[in-house]
Amino acid sequence: VFITTADIMATIDVDVLASICDKLDIDYKDVVATAKARSISKNKDGFNVIYVDDSSNEYNRLQMHDNSMSNIDILNNDIVFYLLTDNIQNNDLVAVQNETTQTIRRYVYYENVDLKVLKAENPDYKDIVLNGEDDVEIIGKVVAFQRTL
Repeated sequence: VFITTADIMATIDVDVLASICDKLDIDYKDVVATAKARSISKNKDGFNVIYVDDSSNEYNRLQMHDNSMSNIDILNNDIVFYLLTDNIQNNDLVAVQNETTQTIRRYVYYENVDLKVLKAENPDYKDIVLNGEDDVEIIGKVVAFQRTL
């Protein structure tokens, strides 16, 4: 997965995107439509990539420092790209921070009890309950990740 901010264009390997979306139980074609895809073609390395123009959005990245999201194949040392936004929906993957660290979690809202929880995708890590008194802040919505082999 590649996101370059110099020319505000993202290129995303189609197979990688499809795999990520499959793990998140969403249709990758919906993601492509939402991302304003400009074209899909092979890059110089022979990978099918989606070219996205998105000059109106601001992206940032963080490096994972644990395996809290390993059950959806986001691992320690992966680079996670996120869109700076406060438009977060139930079950979105979100970038969060406190005074000392940044990480990602799944945002889950239990409407019947008005409870907001940041869930790890690995049972070895504790969930974070948002109660308004936390030092945890949601800073964006996860859009991609990159792993160096």
